[in-house]
Amino acid sequence: MRAPTIVEAHPSRIWRGRLLLVLIAAAATTAAWCSTSGDVVSWWARAAVSAIALAIGAGVVSFAVSTPAAMGWTGLAWELLPAAVATPLRGVPAVAIDFGAWMLSRVSVEGTHRVVWLPAERHDAAAWHPLRAARYSGPGGRR
Repeated sequence: MRAPTIVEAHPSRIWRGRLLLVLIAAAATTAAWCSTSGDVVSWWARAAVSAIALAIGAGVVSFAVSTPAAMGWTGLAWELLPAAVATPLRGVPAVAIDFGAWMLSRVSVEGTHRVVWLPAERHDAAAWHPLRAARYSGPGGRR
C-alpha cells in the first residue's frame, strides 16, 4: 500500500526557457518558410500556416505561464489541486516525460475531457521520492 503524498509543481525557469526555445524555433521556421515560398505557395496558404503557428505559439505561452498546482496521492486516488480551484479534482495521471529530477505528468480529470499538464522538479518537492514511488506503482503508474 502506498502512503499518501502531495507534491507542488511550479513551472520553473528551465521549463519556461525550453518552451520559449520551442516557440522561437517555430516562429523562425515559419518566417523562413513564408519568406522563401513566395512563388510556389499562394498568399492564403502562407497566411493559414502563419495563423496555425500563431495558435501553437499562444498554446506554448499559456503552457509556460501555467499557475502552480499540486498533485497528490490520498491513499485511494490521485487528486489535482489547482491554485484557482477550491475543491480537488480527481484524475488519472500518466508520466509523459521523466528525466529523473524533472517529470511532466498528464492528468486526465475524471468525468470531463479536461487534461492538465503538470511539470514537477525535485527541488520543488520535499516528497519527491514518495511521489515517484506512488506514480510508478499501481493505478495510473507506468506499465
